[in-house]
Amino acid sequence: MPLWSKHLASLYVADSGKGVTVEPAGNVVACGVLNGDAFVKKYSVTGAELWMRLIAGTGSETSAAVAVDAVGSVAIAGYTSSLSTDFGAGGVAGRGDNEAFVARYSATGAPLWAKVVGGIGTGVSTGVAQTATGEVYATGQFSTSIDFG
Repeated sequence: MPLWSKHLASLYVADSGKGVTVEPAGNVVACGVLNGDAFVKKYSVTGAELWMRLIAGTGSETSAAVAVDAVGSVAIAGYTSSLSTDFGAGGVAGRGDNEAFVARYSATGAPLWAKVVGGIGTGVSTGVAQTATGEVYATGQFSTSIDFG
């Protein structure tokens, strides 16, 4: 198996990788923060970039966890402080406070769906898993109350 590394170059000091997983075909999927926006990025077995999606809004976003299913579909979980967050297919409304999100992309990076979950207080999603058939489960924490809508 080849070894490789990647550096995400930016001037934003808080950039970081938060999660990584390997899909059945051996491709690597990573997520984290880049320039205050969340990202999810897929690399080939040899380290070539296959696709990248930025999750951006009016505030800041963090993707904290990533998971793949048996066909390579990608789910991410994290949190946003934006009134509207774009996961790649238009904005999803939020309250502008830290709110949890979960989003799913096809194996080729096409946005499939996204959900922002909030309530009174702060909510963050810090873990995500997918079943072989694509059901998505997320974990995290919230203060006071949360509305799963």
